[in-house]
Amino acid sequence: AVSELEAVRARLRTFYGTAVPASIARLAMWLAADQTNVGEFQERALLESHIEPALAMLDAPLPARDTFRYSTEPPEYIPIAGSGNDGESIGLLQRAPELGGDELPFISHFPAAFGAEVCDLGADLPSALANFVASYDDDTPDVMLWGLFDDPVPRGRYTGEAPLPFQIPAGYRFSPSADRVGVLAPADAFGDETSRPSLDRFATTEADVAAAIAQMERVCDDGYPATAIGIARDLRYHDIGGSLKPALATWRRAAAALNRPWHVAMLDELGASSPQAGRT
Repeated sequence: AVSELEAVRARLRTFYGTAVPASIARLAMWLAADQTNVGEFQERALLESHIEPALAMLDAPLPARDTFRYSTEPPEYIPIAGSGNDGESIGLLQRAPELGGDELPFISHFPAAFGAEVCDLGADLPSALANFVASYDDDTPDVMLWGLFDDPVPRGRYTGEAPLPFQIPAGYRFSPSADRVGVLAPADAFGDETSRPSLDRFATTEADVAAAIAQMERVCDDGYPATAIGIARDLRYHDIGGSLKPALATWRRAAAALNRPWHVAMLDELGASSPQAGRT
């Protein structure tokens, strides 16, 4: 028989379209168990919008998922909860959906933070919540998550200023990118990474963008979709919005070449979103 936890986790997979860690299912179940838990989560985790408790109610219909994506939002991002502050949210980074959802890093995304929209929060949910709270107030006490976790979590465990280290699976390679997300893919999906164009966030010209997109197309045609995605990541970071739309078609093709339909779907949502509206 499938446990309630696994049933809720399967429900979350249906909702998000990709696997998420068991800790997210436990959070959904905890929120659904008592309405006071929702208020406590909002107050103490500084997150006003939250995982819909109905996600954990196996006899309730799934709510509609918000498909809006900010232009600064990685397509690999699974937003979990929002602070209500100019689109700020925390969530998961699903770099390689084919590897499953047991160990995904947590990040924050803040579209109003020019140049630092994505910050690492931790390798697990307790660390992520503790570090998120600490980012607002250094005097905030350790986050005690009310029976949801066994032990208190010390705040400020990680500063979020650099990508979290993680174990790269056998046969895979990781290439960093300017936006702190990077590319994780099979090693043979990478070409010559030293040939990636050098871009400057404050000096990228239309000609630079055109040349980088042309190089994306070439390396994708040559069978190196991971390198093409690395170029797309740098373009998205160095020229917010302006270079994103022209790069999406090739980025989408590269994700499809890696057999990552969830990334393709998220790129489609990114392309369809309006910069004037979105999550709070």
